[in-house]
Amino acid sequence: MKLFNIHDLTYTRFFFDRKPPKYAIYTLLITLLFMIGFGIAITRFTKPYVVYGQGSIVSKENHYVSSNAQGVVVSIEANEGDYIKTGEILLVLSDGKNGSEVEALHDQYAQTKEKLSIMDLYEQSLREKTNHLQNKGLQQEYYGKVEYYLLQLAEEQVTKQRVQENLALKKEKLHKEQQALSKTTDSLEQEAKQASLENIQEEIKQLQQELQNVPQSEKLFYQFVSELGTQRTQVETQKQELESNTLLASTSASTYVIRASNEGYVHYLNPMYEGLSIQSNGVIAQISENEPKKWVVETYIDANEIAKVKVGQPVLIELNGLNSNVYPSIPGMVTSIDQGSLSQDSAEGRQLVYRMLVMMNYPKVKDTKSFQQLKKGMPVTCKIIYEEETYVDYLLTLLQLKETTY
Repeated sequence: MKLFNIHDLTYTRFFFDRKPPKYAIYTLLITLLFMIGFGIAITRFTKPYVVYGQGSIVSKENHYVSSNAQGVVVSIEANEGDYIKTGEILLVLSDGKNGSEVEALHDQYAQTKEKLSIMDLYEQSLREKTNHLQNKGLQQEYYGKVEYYLLQLAEEQVTKQRVQENLALKKEKLHKEQQALSKTTDSLEQEAKQASLENIQEEIKQLQQELQNVPQSEKLFYQFVSELGTQRTQVETQKQELESNTLLASTSASTYVIRASNEGYVHYLNPMYEGLSIQSNGVIAQISENEPKKWVVETYIDANEIAKVKVGQPVLIELNGLNSNVYPSIPGMVTSIDQGSLSQDSAEGRQLVYRMLVMMNYPKVKDTKSFQQLKKGMPVTCKIIYEEETYVDYLLTLLQLKETTY
């Protein structure tokens, strides 16, 4: 390596090449624009501070059903996911002393429920002109009526088509006779033609009247529907009587009936089977309307974080188990916080948590891909945003040039 002093470099290119090359100017401009853009970005974009909570999707109108007696399930009248009305029977429990009378009443009650569903299917078959019934069991009675009705419809269709064809032929024949009459000059022949025309016109009127008559199948339809209404009323009355008799027999035979407290879809908190033992005063089922617009998020946060959370704060709801890049977070807002803490078991032991509800803006999020993946009871993660600051403030705080405000 050779060393030079300033005197040796006085007349070299190093001192004469004062103008920088173009690429250096472009580099400086790009660097300057980048710094300006970076400066604007860190003053506009904010850094959120969040509290995490684990929760699930629930309905605002959840109703729980509990058993006021201890016993064994002997009959499941409403299955998981069935839609039931207030007062309908969910389960029948027994302490093991129920007799054959109660079991017979249960069988009759189940048969009336089945018959009502068959009647609905029967009416649907008549209205849709398609036989949805099977030629066996309780459906056999109505299966034959629907088949007779469909046969009547098919025969009328054939008859109607034949009448329309005859009517077209008669009209064509009438037109030809009218043309022949107009060309005839002989009076006797004209009288004969006129008589023939009148006969043809009379036949046409009869055919048109036949087309306008009310079809026999339509009369048959209204007859069947009227009979069905009477039968349905009788079966509904029988069902109510069986419910009363079942309740009376259950009281004397130590059998207990659990009924729905409201209308909606049934969800058993544990799988339900006949023979399963039910404890007294235990919650066994949940009934709610499965309407997405009534869904909220029930989430729990650590009690140590409750001081940061307030009603009205924005929330980002993440769907557990799904790719967050494909299914982005659903926006929401904290609507209520419990007044006291709850104790929950966790992997670390007993933990104090606070329960809160998060509301979603249904009109805004109902068409999003993430919301359409939601299901009642689905686990989610809530990120409650309790503070936001720009990245300028964040950098100043890191450099200890500004005090922390959160």
